[in-house]
Amino acid sequence: MTEKAKKTANALGDAATALGTTMTAQTEQMIAMTKSNLEKMAVHSREAMERNLKTVDTLTEVSKGNVEAMLESTKIASAAFQTMTQETAEYSKNSLQRAAAAAQAMTQVQSVSDFLVFQRDYAMGEFAIGMAEMAKMSQAMFTTMTAIYEPLLKRAASMTAPKE
Repeated sequence: MTEKAKKTANALGDAATALGTTMTAQTEQMIAMTKSNLEKMAVHSREAMERNLKTVDTLTEVSKGNVEAMLESTKIASAAFQTMTQETAEYSKNSLQRAAAAAQAMTQVQSVSDFLVFQRDYAMGEFAIGMAEMAKMSQAMFTTMTAIYEPLLKRAASMTAPKE
């Protein structure tokens, strides 16, 4: 192997290591941000539940049926947000693992062109996974919101239905 080829190989290895370190750091930062946001969301969800429970106390004076509908919606929301929080944490964990594996694999690449192909494939794959996750979460939010409002809508319909 010529001296120039050795230098190129060493430079490529250094670049791959630096890229892997950067990707790992960015992924860890993303996980930390996600965890922080999820914790904030959990606090806000708890605060919202507490506010809803105060509202439920007021509605109890008006109608027991209204309270039951509100509690059902709150249970659905709490369970759904907990599930979404767990799925987001799992996605973040898997993303970090994929990034670490990719960084490790990049150190094994033999040529610049192979490195660029690997990097392109990794980026495209992560983009596709991210878009699929976003679509999944959007659908989950739509489904959740529909389920949250269902008991309330049924109660409103029963309150406005003509009485016999």
